[in-house]
Amino acid sequence: VQQSCQGGLGASYRVHSTQPGWTCDNPTDPLDLSPVSCEECEEFCTEGREQYFPVYRDLRAVMFAYAGPRSEFDITFEVICQAGSGRCSSDDNPRGRNFIFGGRSALCEWPTPAPTQFEWDVCAYTDQDLEIEGAEILINNLGNLGPENSVEGVLRYFDVVKNAPGGQQIDLIVSVAPSSDYDVADNSYNGKWEEFAQINIADNTPSTLRFQFVDSDNNQPVELTKFVITIFDIDEQTDSSIQSEHVCVNIEDIHDVITAAGSLNDLGSLAAITSDYNSKALNIELVQQSCQG
Repeated sequence: VQQSCQGGLGASYRVHSTQPGWTCDNPTDPLDLSPVSCEECEEFCTEGREQYFPVYRDLRAVMFAYAGPRSEFDITFEVICQAGSGRCSSDDNPRGRNFIFGGRSALCEWPTPAPTQFEWDVCAYTDQDLEIEGAEILINNLGNLGPENSVEGVLRYFDVVKNAPGGQQIDLIVSVAPSSDYDVADNSYNGKWEEFAQINIADNTPSTLRFQFVDSDNNQPVELTKFVITIFDIDEQTDSSIQSEHVCVNIEDIHDVITAAGSLNDLGSLAAITSDYNSKALNIELVQQSCQG
């Protein structure tokens, strides 16, 4: 029996971190996932941590491809902190981690111009691109937890779709999906980080977030056809029992999954796209989730 990200019937892909990370290794450009050396992370690359460097940022990212027409999709984010670690979030000491996402990424080479194809090869082209880089945040109140006060409990990014149908301006609205919980450890992190969208998730609160595309003028849903979203910097504490990051998508929503090792559609198995890449082990694991885990 398969299990969806929300625990119901349906199959899902679950991605989780396997290596620690620090603020200094966060990417600042979705098309630059080059390695970060110990010298570049001098503040954090202290004695005993040298073994974790260089940080290969392409090895801790995953890109999901969506084939439409569709105007919305869900992704579940979770920060797991094991009971008994003594370091989990509490009312007195809220703790969590940040998830950053965007559209196209350096996981593909993106040839120019795109080839003419009947079958969609994701790394060859997209019909629309999600561009957070210059987007204005219109509302920043996800789950009604701030940091701004707003009637709507959402995160709303203005005019984020390049090559939009009809040339219209399209906003991205991120909300808490029905029947899901959401808790934030530090709402000042919600909104953007460099050229990425960013969302803070408190420990041990699996949060299914709904991503919706709407017309900037009339708020009507807008269907996109072929587009991607990349989740970057999936990492954990040096002691993974304290905090590790997890991302889950329902298989029925996904056209393809891409890691640094390749495309699921091209290579044919999860084992292949999570195998070593250029003699380096990926920093994430990707499994098909079942009720038995």
